[in-house]
Amino acid sequence: MKLKDMSSDDKIAHLIKPILKVLQDAGGQLERSEIKERIADLDEQIAEYSMIEKTSKKTGNVYKEFNFKFNFAVKDLLFNDLLTYKDSSPITLTEKGLYLDVDKLDVKKDIIETSKKHWEELSKNNKKNKNIDINDSEEETQPEEKIKDDFKDTL
Repeated sequence: MKLKDMSSDDKIAHLIKPILKVLQDAGGQLERSEIKERIADLDEQIAEYSMIEKTSKKTGNVYKEFNFKFNFAVKDLLFNDLLTYKDSSPITLTEKGLYLDVDKLDVKKDIIETSKKHWEELSKNNKKNKNIDINDSEEETQPEEKIKDDFKDTL
């Protein structure tokens, strides 16, 4: 099956091993752009997929879905303590990632499944934060509405 026709999780899973391989081959540390170039060189499907541009229906902005899937794959590897990074720093394999036998790795079981709880926790936290923001804004509008009501009463 072509990479571009796979499910979202399968696209991410397909990127995991090549990311680990290029990082291991490079001694454990590379910039994001360099990883993207090297995995595209390794796999023709990744190269093709990385060039596809889409247009957002909502904003009209052009984007590459590959960049989102790549970032999710990197995050999954971070959740599994196989690499580290900070903001704009290079991506660095941990000792666990450096010595991992990539060929024996079961990406679905060992990476994707174990990452799901981290994604669920992030989702819960985001929902909590949205609820807090909504409640805060409702509280801010209530006094303003009361002022309007008071003004109407005096008229």
